[in-house]
Amino acid sequence: MKKGLLQTLRADHILCSIKVSNWQEAVEVTGKFMQRAGLCTNQFTQAMFDLIEQHGPYMVIAPGIALLHASPGDYILQSGLVLITLEQPVFFGHSENDPVWLIIGLAASNDRSHVDALSELAILLSVEGMLDKIRQSSNDSKNLFELIRSSIPAMEE
Repeated sequence: MKKGLLQTLRADHILCSIKVSNWQEAVEVTGKFMQRAGLCTNQFTQAMFDLIEQHGPYMVIAPGIALLHASPGDYILQSGLVLITLEQPVFFGHSENDPVWLIIGLAASNDRSHVDALSELAILLSVEGMLDKIRQSSNDSKNLFELIRSSIPAMEE
């Protein structure tokens, strides 16, 4: 069964205008939020840090956007996404895509559980003007979720 973006990202999985001073705090906030959302245990945050330490800032996938995640493991309780906008962008050390203002937190229970949702999210983020609309909505999680929800049908046309 296809589990798209609207089945994976819920309204209460969005945090807006979060204040952090560096990428480490951004990872910490993301992990704690995902834990509160019931997606993972507290070991998930350390697993994200371990991946960044091993592989560098590859999680900064596009200008201003980081996809924070960890490999599937026992610390993932269920697959899901969270979305976090930062009050001020932070640097992860990526040569081209820093600084980051939008964080997508991904908990994937296996190698396939997240593919449809991430595919829809990538299409959504590539729609002309969408990142500007997200920035304009980035201080109100309900407005941001509504923007995303209302944009999904438009993508399918």
